[in-house]
Amino acid sequence: REAESNPEAPMAVAAGPNGQLAVVDQVNRRILRYKDGKLVGSVSTGGDTVQDVAFARDGKMLVLDRLVDGNVQVYGADGKLMNELSLAGKGVTEGGGVTGVFADDDGIYVERDHESVVRIADASGKSDPNRPEIVGRPSRDGRLYLAAEIADAQQGDVLVSAVDRSGFMEVLRDRLQ
Repeated sequence: REAESNPEAPMAVAAGPNGQLAVVDQVNRRILRYKDGKLVGSVSTGGDTVQDVAFARDGKMLVLDRLVDGNVQVYGADGKLMNELSLAGKGVTEGGGVTGVFADDDGIYVERDHESVVRIADASGKSDPNRPEIVGRPSRDGRLYLAAEIADAQQGDVLVSAVDRSGFMEVLRDRLQ
């Protein structure tokens, strides 16, 4: 786009249900949506600072802009903006430290500094005032929270932990009540 642009690759790619794919085209300020390998639409992002995209329940698309807007934009399956969720709040002091956005059937989450995950909204996209911190990213099947870290870079060792979500959620509900 601009003379000094450096369009090396898409900023982010997300695979969704039923053969869906979303690609963040930061240079052209849009997100391209594909289904079964065919372009089915695009969503204008306004600016060029979107860093991540994820699919949520019911075909919703989540768009992370941590640097300028400091939010997660929730788009419906029709591509229309439904809500904007502020990143700053309980569990997230400022948006610049957010490193990813995720969703499952229970909520919308952001990862902070590649370390912790905070639930910022319920699955419908309504902001969660409690913003609980969870112990990892939700697994695709919803049964686990997963976390990984480099244990020994020189040896190539990675530590992966999986926490049974049902037991963790019971403890979390008790704490919130």
